[in-house]
Amino acid sequence: MYDEVPKAHYKNVAYQMFAGTVTNYFMIYAISIIPLVEITLILCLGPLISALLAYYLLRERLQRIEIVCLLIAFVGVIVLILADQNVIVTDTAGTPTSSMANIAEEAKSKLEHFLAYLFIILIPFIMGYGFITIRYMRYLHPNIPGFYTSGTQMIIMYIFVACTGRNYSWLSNFDTMEFVMFTVMSFLFTM
Repeated sequence: MYDEVPKAHYKNVAYQMFAGTVTNYFMIYAISIIPLVEITLILCLGPLISALLAYYLLRERLQRIEIVCLLIAFVGVIVLILADQNVIVTDTAGTPTSSMANIAEEAKSKLEHFLAYLFIILIPFIMGYGFITIRYMRYLHPNIPGFYTSGTQMIIMYIFVACTGRNYSWLSNFDTMEFVMFTVMSFLFTM
């Protein structure tokens, strides 16, 4: 498979490997922190971002109906995300929490939430540019970037396990064996 990639596309395949690996870890981290509904809504902005990147980078034209549909989708996603922001944090008795004992925990929670939202917002941008690189590689076999991305994810996972002595469960509910099976299936489906 290595010899099937022309040298002109090494940079594009490398970006695909980076994008697939980073977005996978960003997604798993975000899922462990914020509700899946909000993640899904933010990821629904992906087509809008991809269309904007294609417009600016590839000089593709958008028709009026496409612009209207993208704007409606954008406004809809923003309305749904903002509608869920009126949540008051309470303790187990149902009273609002504001004691000094909870300040450190709240700060840690806010940082985790900030990072989770940052990661999930970055995913459409990373993948949008990934779609641009796929456009440049349209003459290659479509499974080549997927093959390299799966390999990269597996290597990074094993480096993480070797360096920390912990398995992948700190990011998700997968254990090491499930991740190996998941990665092997990814290889098989890309061949």
